[in-house]
Amino acid sequence: MLKITVELFPFGEESLKRTLLVGRIWNDATGTPVVGNYKYTFTNSEKKIFNGEVKNYDRAEPVHHLLMNVLNNISKKEKKLHGGSSKM
Repeated sequence: MLKITVELFPFGEESLKRTLLVGRIWNDATGTPVVGNYKYTFTNSEKKIFNGEVKNYDRAEPVHHLLMNVLNNISKKEKKLHGGSSKM
């Protein structure tokens, strides 16, 4: 499982940090040694929950590509909900 945390440090001050997004990505154990299937759940600072999955992910790709796929999926869902705006 991967845990991703996005934090904001206003003016570079760690003591003022705010967590903007927390997510988990995990293998759903239905893939093969070559491709994996992953599920994810993310919560933003407004407690909005984003769930989804990435299927047939090439395990040879770097892990940041999996994260990019997940974030792109979330962005697409937001655009559909807000008619093109991707405010999160």
